[in-house]
Amino acid sequence: IGLYSNFNTLLWFTKDQLNKTKKWFKELQENPDKHHFSVYTKEKEYCGEVYYEIDRKHKRAGLDIKFRPEVQGKGFAADALKTLIDFVFKKESDVDAAWTEPSEKNIAAKKLYKRCGLKPKNRPKDMEQNNNSYWEIRKNN
Repeated sequence: IGLYSNFNTLLWFTKDQLNKTKKWFKELQENPDKHHFSVYTKEKEYCGEVYYEIDRKHKRAGLDIKFRPEVQGKGFAADALKTLIDFVFKKESDVDAAWTEPSEKNIAAKKLYKRCGLKPKNRPKDMEQNNNSYWEIRKNN
């Protein structure tokens, strides 16, 4: 996922992909409940991204994190995710829980989420019932 930081990658970026990206970015800017952040090291090396989306009705924030393979396993993801969780609970006063749904096969993600205080839980009944795991952390946990 070195994606857009590599000029050679952009050579393969089609007009259709560019239009989809523009649409996504516009929707992100217009929706006050969606927040996307880029993550960098202190040396300004791009690591990846973190994201959250608020479900105001159920007082939850869905989390996502994607990091470049080259920076994984160095503690940056844990720092970024802990910072995101703290940010969500401080900024979004009506949010009581933050959650994510790692693939059952993604052992590294589960270790990361556990390190950041998330725990496996039963999926809330109001959410789509699928086979994905559900991990959650509660405010003031």
